[in-house]
Amino acid sequence: MKNWILCVALVVAGCNACGGDDGGGGGGGGGGGGGGGTNAYLGTWKGEVSGWSVSLVIKEATELNGVTFVTGTASTNKASCFSTGDLSGNFNPTSGATLTAVSNDGNTQINVLGPVANGKITAKVEAQGETADCTFQSLSTTFTRQ
Repeated sequence: MKNWILCVALVVAGCNACGGDDGGGGGGGGGGGGGGGTNAYLGTWKGEVSGWSVSLVIKEATELNGVTFVTGTASTNKASCFSTGDLSGNFNPTSGATLTAVSNDGNTQINVLGPVANGKITAKVEAQGETADCTFQSLSTTFTRQ
């Protein structure tokens, strides 16, 4: 994926980026503008639900046919259930966010579903863990982009 992004950046910059003086700088600016397209979802989103403080850090986003597919990491304050893990999912303009985080040990999964507007996900959240204290079903909360 990183090689593909580099390739696109070089194409956008053109030959001037490979040794030109003023043209190379201009090309770099164009590349920066392209990064802003996914900026609405990149970054940290935080929410509180059922005594859990959940932080979702979206590190990469790729748009395909209007849907933005994302990956990143997740962490919570409930280390015995879910300390850190991998995050993946998508933001769909019609249905909103569909995000899933799986703890590094694979024992707990957190699902976040809901519409997105103005830097907020109005979500239904559930956690599925190996024990009852690591599980809750379909609770409402708001995740706010930091």
